[in-house]
Order: sequence, then structure tokens, then C-alpha cells
Amino acid sequence: MNSRFSKLFCLGCLMALIWAPMTDVYGQSFHRSRSRGENYHFGFVYGSVGYNSLQTSLTNVVPSGAVGGSLGAGYEFRYKGLWVSLGIGAQFHRSALTLNEYSETREGFDTQGKGVTFHYDILSQKDKNEWTMVDIPLMVGYYIKGFYVGVGPKLSLPVKASVVSEGKYDFSAYYPMYNTIFHDMPGAPYYYTQYEFKGASEIIMNPLASICVELGYDVLSSVGMRSSLCTLLKIGGYFEYGLNSVVRPSSTAMYLNVDPKQAHLAQPTAYFGGMTEPKRVVPFFAGVKITLMLGGSRYGGGTYHKGCMCYQQ
Repeated sequence: MNSRFSKLFCLGCLMALIWAPMTDVYGQSFHRSRSRGENYHFGFVYGSVGYNSLQTSLTNVVPSGAVGGSLGAGYEFRYKGLWVSLGIGAQFHRSALTLNEYSETREGFDTQGKGVTFHYDILSQKDKNEWTMVDIPLMVGYYIKGFYVGVGPKLSLPVKASVVSEGKYDFSAYYPMYNTIFHDMPGAPYYYTQYEFKGASEIIMNPLASICVELGYDVLSSVGMRSSLCTLLKIGGYFEYGLNSVVRPSSTAMYLNVDPKQAHLAQPTAYFGGMTEPKRVVPFFAGVKITLMLGGSRYGGGTYHKGCMCYQQ
């Protein structure tokens, strides 16, 4: 999915760079032609790509980020240097958590029915998180001489979330009758020392509220002489930070799932899947956002000016 997203994002940027200069051949710059008293209505499509990660209050874990982004469309209104926009889109998040070493034990029986305590020492575990959310961003801002800045809230609704955990662990067994820990026994299939694991889990997510900031420049702008439309291409830095925890604890979580018939085979649960108490897990994003806008102006008389978007006295 991420490879497909990257290809679509690059293709959209290329089409925008080709289209905007062509339209300028038939018209003049939006910024040179517009009157400060005009108001403009734009439809737009956007894409962003950058680095996303997590800020957490989790213990014994180290978060790391990866490439993520978003795609969407919306409406923008401009009047006397002010602008407001409302959109809808999809967000694609990727991040990871590296867990420090930890241990788990389980009570059970060996193949001869003797009571035993199984030990699982998790030597390494890395959780790779991916989720998709529907975004509804609202932004207000100001623009002057092609430069713009905006800030606003965004609501994100979870659609799909998963995590893949992989790593390795040491396995051993403690027999109370011998007061001895057994491990690395070639003749006993239960007691080889080290095993690798890899498995997928689902995580429970909350709707997410974020604060977003965008600042940049209208790189290309044109006003059509043969139509009543003008085109803008905005490129800017884009940042967002979550205001609430995105992961919900599970009431039935376990950090280790053990095969009841083969005790040496275990699958550590993803850290998010094993949370039983609320923890702060907040995503953040920093990257580049490109927006292609198409629209026109409406004058005081309530009609669109035909043929040229520049103000004529």
C-alpha cells in the first residue's frame, strides 16, 4: 500500500507541475491580477509525505518512525488575505516500537504429566505498526504575496489497524521436584534454548484529534484568459500533533500467547495489544504537503467574471 501511495503522490506532483505552467501561457498570475476586495472559491486535492512516529508514556519501549502520508480533497475560501479550508482524506501511518528485554512464566505439565514452570525470556521484540484513518481537517490562515500560513484542528477516524511483532526468546523449564532449571537439552524437543517468532495482531484504536500547522508558498499560479478559472499550486511544510491517546487498552490482553500442546512455542503479543491500562500514545507527523487548487472569484454583484479573473475598472 505504501509503495502504491508513493507512486500516486509522485504522479500527482508531476501532473501539477506540467499543468500549471501551461495554463499561465493563456493568462496572467493570480497574485498579480487579483483585487484585495475579491473573494475566491477553490476546490483542491492534496497529498503529503514525511516522517511520522509516536510519543508515548510507555515504559521499557523505544519508539521509532517511518515514512507516512495522506491524500485528500476539499474546499477553500479566500477573502482579503484570509482563507479557510475544509477537507476529507485518508491518512497512512507507519511506526515501530522496540521493546527492552522482559520475562514471562507459565505453569504447566511436561509430556509425563509432571508439574513444571516454563520460562520465556524475550531477548528482542520489534512491533511494526500500520494504520489507516479517515481525516476531516479544518484550517484557517492568512496569505500575502504568495506566502501563506494556516492552523487548525483535524479529526481522524480509525478504519484499519494492525501490528506485526517479530524477535526471539530463550525457553527453559523449572522443575520444583529437582529445584533445577532445564534448558538446551538436544534430546528433548521442549527444551531447546532459543526460538524466533513473528506474528500479526490487531490493535484497538480511538478516534484522534490533532492540531495541524502548515506554512508555504504558492509556487505556481495562473489566471485563465480563455476560461473563468484560476489554478494554484501550493507547496509547504506540514506538521500535526495528536491531542489524545490513539490506542485503547484491551480488557483481555496477554503479553504472551502459548501453545497449550507445545509449551516451547510462544507468540509474544504486540505491546499495544497487551496493554491493560490506559497509556499515552500520541502520533506526530512532519513533512511536505502539496495542494493543487482550481477555482474562481465572485464579485460584489454575485456573478462570476467571464473570460478573465483579473479585476477590471
